[in-house]
Amino acid sequence: HGIDLSQVVAVALTGDPHEEIVAYAKRHNIGMIVMGTHGRRKITQILMGSVAERVVRKAPCPVLTVPEG
Repeated sequence: HGIDLSQVVAVALTGDPHEEIVAYAKRHNIGMIVMGTHGRRKITQILMGSVAERVVRKAPCPVLTVPEG
């Protein structure tokens, strides 16, 4: 059990964050996305949703969200 660290990739992308993350995962047949969350609920996040929430909804693979702190 565990994670094969030779398969872990960190990527910097430009564009709309949730769209770019999901598109990258699809293009590269990613097995899992791991991303941090802030846990803040600003009015814009309530109305539009957070990046993490959008990725969870649209990703082609499992998404593990890790809360801040």
